[in-house]
Amino acid sequence: MVGILNKAARRIYLVFMVTSFIFMSTHFSWAQKVAFLTIENQMPVGTDYYFDIYLTRSSDIILGDIYLGHADFIIAFNQALFNNPTLTKVNPSPGNCTFQPTVSDANNDLITRANYFDNSVPMIMDDLLVINLNGPSPGDQITFNTRVAKIDDAVSMHRLGTFKISGLVDPNSDPDLKWKTKGTGLTTKVSSLVNISPFTSGLIDLETDTNTCPDSLGMSIPPLLSGQYQAAVEITLGAAVQAGATITLTAGNHFECLPNFAVPLGTTVEMSIQGCQ
Repeated sequence: MVGILNKAARRIYLVFMVTSFIFMSTHFSWAQKVAFLTIENQMPVGTDYYFDIYLTRSSDIILGDIYLGHADFIIAFNQALFNNPTLTKVNPSPGNCTFQPTVSDANNDLITRANYFDNSVPMIMDDLLVINLNGPSPGDQITFNTRVAKIDDAVSMHRLGTFKISGLVDPNSDPDLKWKTKGTGLTTKVSSLVNISPFTSGLIDLETDTNTCPDSLGMSIPPLLSGQYQAAVEITLGAAVQAGATITLTAGNHFECLPNFAVPLGTTVEMSIQGCQ
């Protein structure tokens, strides 16, 4: 049996049969590279809102550095604070890009930064900030070493660029920029190239400084096992979830949510989990 967690107004609604215990299914991957994405230097200036996008390798060095290929950077924002917003890059090429290739010198750095800046296309789509990066496709080792950005574990070092949302109505409000890496529709994706010919590319895992809630989260429901299961939330009257106690699952008789209600076998329980983040 499979249940679904659906997001509505920043709440997740959980529906499941009482004869089962809950097992959250999570994305599992073999050891691979991980990029940590951050939105930094956020600042309103008049009717514009500025921000930088940075990447850092957060996976172990034994897996190697990230060699940045194609990417889609998707960011949610509070559109109510803007009037007909537009998203653009700041400054002429190479903009504020700070990428460096494996063989770094003044010329190689400049060309690499210009290539990544020029091939980054900002737009607003499906009510999201979208930056599409058409990454490099090197044909030989020299080109790879001198034109492909190497992302290591240096923090606040590898900046794709500075971007501007125009049409800000209230400069004292927070546009609430958050990465969108899960759920339906557009999601952030980043690829890394292998550093030897034929320089194949593959998606890598992502970590972020702040993220939106997924639209849905799958659940698998194996048979119920008796016992107490520690929850990060507390069930109160009306089944609203607050903060921190224990839920008891009892095989054969009932599903009990402390402090004081039980549900007969064969019926369905719905709980609202507040503040998905």
